[in-house]
Amino acid sequence: MGRVQDKVAMVTGAAQGLGLAMVRALAAEGARVVLTDIDAPRGENEAAALRASGHQAMFCQHDATSEDDWTRVMAAVLQAHGRLDVLVNNAGGGVDCDIEQMTLEHFQWMVKLNLDSAFLGTKLAIEAMKATGGGSIINVSSVGGLVGTAPLPAYSAAKAGVKLLSKCVALHCGQRGYNIRVNSIHPG
Repeated sequence: MGRVQDKVAMVTGAAQGLGLAMVRALAAEGARVVLTDIDAPRGENEAAALRASGHQAMFCQHDATSEDDWTRVMAAVLQAHGRLDVLVNNAGGGVDCDIEQMTLEHFQWMVKLNLDSAFLGTKLAIEAMKATGGGSIINVSSVGGLVGTAPLPAYSAAKAGVKLLSKCVALHCGQRGYNIRVNSIHPG
């Protein structure tokens, strides 16, 4: 208990599934949690449930593929809490298809949903965390980003990109002495 006591932790895609489980775990360890998701009714309900259980929680509706939404949400978090200590870029997913059936538009959408969203969050989190002495960024990739499968070419390519984006940004932050850890995790 208390491993992230009073830290401000934001999780994208947090209204259900893995993101919600992460938020609950962070709250149980004492974090002030920020849930973001495109699904406002579900996200609001989950944040309210956390508050009813005695946790500090807020919800922001958020399309993680939108740079404008990222800017708005980050400003709201910093206004409410004065800092961001942890960002979990969890939003992602999508339905994929084999390469012969895939359109360029589908491929680009999968990259936008799974990789561009992690890029946007990581970039803005670094700016916020530098101002307060550091933090931790966790980018959710997938086992699909480690091992390719025939029916998931766009998803796997994007999740592999999340892995290498995380490595590059970790080196960047380390070389500059920002005290910001950047990791990818690969559930699956």
